[in-house]
Amino acid sequence: MKKVLNILLAFVAFTSGVGAYHFTEVQDFTVDFVSQFEEEKVELSASVIKEEFVQKEQEMHSVAQVELEKKKYERDGLTIDLPESFDAIAREVLSSIPESQTRSLTRIIGEHGKDAKRGLASFKSMYIGIDNIETDEEFRRVFIHELGHILDLGGLKASSRKIDSGFRDGSNVIYNTDASLDFYTLCWDTEHDLSGQCSDLDFVSEYAQADSFEDFAESYLLFVENNESFVEMAKESEVLQKKYNFFAETVFNGKFENTAKAELPKEDRVWDLTKVY
Repeated sequence: MKKVLNILLAFVAFTSGVGAYHFTEVQDFTVDFVSQFEEEKVELSASVIKEEFVQKEQEMHSVAQVELEKKKYERDGLTIDLPESFDAIAREVLSSIPESQTRSLTRIIGEHGKDAKRGLASFKSMYIGIDNIETDEEFRRVFIHELGHILDLGGLKASSRKIDSGFRDGSNVIYNTDASLDFYTLCWDTEHDLSGQCSDLDFVSEYAQADSFEDFAESYLLFVENNESFVEMAKESEVLQKKYNFFAETVFNGKFENTAKAELPKEDRVWDLTKVY
């Protein structure tokens, strides 16, 4: 580098008539310039290397975190087919709730296409419309809502199958010893027919009024993710207090952690709790 600059500057000095004395000054300038350039180059190289190292470390940490989340929840007989970030969230959520609530769950499948529903669940299968979910937080809330259906239809089972309750899950009979009936019958005569004893503010969302199953799933989501909000709502509604007690006592047996409040209106209800974050 020094040699190249010296040759160029010597040529400039010669062609412009600069004498020997002045050329010595040019040489001194060249030495100073090159020294400064090389010092800055060293600093720049060190900075670039450090930046690349930090970036690589972050990438490795991210991969390690995903792998760690996967290891948090493994269960024989359960298939999870989701994009990597959603997979990690699903496993983290599953690891945080009692396995008895999801013991019937055998597969969680991500579906592509704008026509796919954001969430759909039976007693053993869950389907997530991954192209219709915009953020990790939205996925988490949709996932917990669908776990509410898994718990309702598969986790809470009738102790005997003798007496028909009048409620149906599609063509499946729900028997009168099914624990979910203690929740349903607070507001519902059948899975689709409200009893007329509940007002809009006796539900945690407007969507909860769609049928008894959505009432259960939306309430489960609020209990798990925004427990303190549920507590506040229940202060204004005797029915919501009974719904809260159902999850606290029947579902979680008094063993649960309080979770943060959500920004929810007091005088009315949002349409869909999966969009509150």
